[in-house]
Amino acid sequence: MTGRDLFGVVFRVAGLVLVMYALWNLWFAFFQLVGMAGPKDFNLAWYFAFGVPALVVGLYFLRGAPHLLRFSYPDRRDGSNGTVA
Repeated sequence: MTGRDLFGVVFRVAGLVLVMYALWNLWFAFFQLVGMAGPKDFNLAWYFAFGVPALVVGLYFLRGAPHLLRFSYPDRRDGSNGTVA
């Protein structure tokens, strides 16, 4: 396993954690919105304001974050294929 592969695995694990946390926030906000759970003295918009962008970023990380991976490990331009002999 190369460093690039390991970096991709780290991004995917971080994405999974972020998606799970975002879904928890959105799930709680949904149940608060319909009046099924929790206290009534909080700002519901905060749960949606964090949950939606965190879900988008988490899904991007789960897909492997190709732009960040390409930025961190650029392709070699010297003509070699990057394999180790």
